[in-house]
Amino acid sequence: MTAPIPPDTKKPAVAPARIGHLWRHIWAATWRFALAGPPIGTALFILPMLLLSSLDVSIRADEVIGSWLFFSIFAYAFAGPAAAIAGAVFGWLKYATGHTSRWGLGALAGTLGWLVQIGATALWKTDIGELNAVLFLPIALIAGAICGRLFGQRETPAEQTP
Repeated sequence: MTAPIPPDTKKPAVAPARIGHLWRHIWAATWRFALAGPPIGTALFILPMLLLSSLDVSIRADEVIGSWLFFSIFAYAFAGPAAAIAGAVFGWLKYATGHTSRWGLGALAGTLGWLVQIGATALWKTDIGELNAVLFLPIALIAGAICGRLFGQRETPAEQTP
């Protein structure tokens, strides 16, 4: 049987300095995902369609890039909130769990961010038809995984918690 730990040596559940560090993780991931996620998702949506249409019609590379950039502008309005939610979820999960898979956490965060956005939109508009946006879930999953890989902060051995 082990001796009980004296009350004065117990550590608090979360140190105040670590809470500030948590918010820095969340904020950094949020703005990175919000800036990069919509163009990545647009590329995943637009580029395969343009490549398939290039089998019938000759398409130049500048037209493909122009189309991607044009649709990326609208993607910020369409998927920007989901990307910001995904970044916040990623930052929190990465910090709170200490999980090392940036691909996996990014995919999970992208999926959750998209589901939260379409759920909130369906509740706000009170229209079940809004739930059809779940068809874009694979794009959110892949875009989240790519953002997680690109922007997931690696921890140095000094930052890892025992």
